[in-house]
Amino acid sequence: MSPILNGAKRQIMPRVVVLTDYDTGLGFQLAGVEVFKAKSSAEAEAGLCNLLLDKDIGIIAVSEDFIEGFSERVRKRIEGGGHPIVFPFPSIKKWEEAAPAEEYVARLIRRAIGYHLKIRR
Repeated sequence: MSPILNGAKRQIMPRVVVLTDYDTGLGFQLAGVEVFKAKSSAEAEAGLCNLLLDKDIGIIAVSEDFIEGFSERVRKRIEGGGHPIVFPFPSIKKWEEAAPAEEYVARLIRRAIGYHLKIRR
């Protein structure tokens, strides 16, 4: 039976979860985000496969460090979209090495919508 609020159906918001390493996970937990931690890409891939089966999850943010070690099948699933949305985010190490923020955002947009976007200040 679905939850009822004042006689109307209550919308249940999809969950947002983060799959990352132990150190980065602490920061997300302090922000109140549900976190799943992994020590390796193999452990993260297995965790991601389980999270993809959870119908209550709407968005899964995954550390890019893990994605680099995922199998081709799982990387294609991530790039192909679908539900839940899997959103890669850069590790702290990559933030320090990264190109300007505009390039990173443009790359994310290009991957998400398949269109090149030039950002100007």
